[in-house]
Amino acid sequence: MAFLIVLGVGVAIFAVTASVSNRSAMNERLFKLAKHLGGHVTSSNEIAGTSGGVPITYRLTTHGSGSNTEQWTEIRAALPDAYPLAIHMRRQGWLDRGRIERGVVIDAEVGDAAFDARFLIEAAPAAVIAKLLDAHTRQFLMKQGELTLETEDSHGKQLVLSLYGWIEEPARADLVVDEVVRIVKRVREAFEAVNVTKVEMTGSPFREMAVASEDPHAAERQRAEVQRLETKRAHRMADQRMTALIFLAAIAFLTAMSIAAMR
Repeated sequence: MAFLIVLGVGVAIFAVTASVSNRSAMNERLFKLAKHLGGHVTSSNEIAGTSGGVPITYRLTTHGSGSNTEQWTEIRAALPDAYPLAIHMRRQGWLDRGRIERGVVIDAEVGDAAFDARFLIEAAPAAVIAKLLDAHTRQFLMKQGELTLETEDSHGKQLVLSLYGWIEEPARADLVVDEVVRIVKRVREAFEAVNVTKVEMTGSPFREMAVASEDPHAAERQRAEVQRLETKRAHRMADQRMTALIFLAAIAFLTAMSIAAMR
């Protein structure tokens, strides 16, 4: 018995020592990465800073627990508040095509067959998304593994790119940060490209100037499109939660009935 107690204490001490050692190594890698990115460490797994004048956070996260734990890298960049924009993008699953065809999910295609086939893009305004996800951005995203690209409003408007695995290599960290910042900095350009209705030449024949006219109702329509998308997603998420609760209740009922029948 005494041997088992000593063995248990030894295992516990080893586990704690290993955990502390791993955490120390993690902190050292995080500080080096923060220095490379020109930011500062704000927590045990997060770096904050700016890139190209855009506030960003770089976070090494874990999803799930136990044997199902997954490592993800999350890059957040501040979005300009003036533009209505919603993006919820991920890899397409085998059930998604049927859901798209039934109208359960709205997929905003961008006109790139390979890209549209790989990703489910719930996004609005659709015309802006087609401009924002240009060939450069599509090529970058196609080269990545499992990922999500989302807009969030919890702490100001942000674009969030989540990539499977911890990205601790400085060169790749630079690349993914630069790509997220590039998308954010092109938001204004994408909206302007969509909202301009015509270009007129004004001035004398020898001093003509191009003057672009914007659709005065574009912003209102785009806000409405974003609202419709978010409302549809919220209703679908609520239905999914209700279905899951009903399923769990049914399992619990059947389990209780089985136990009662065995008595």
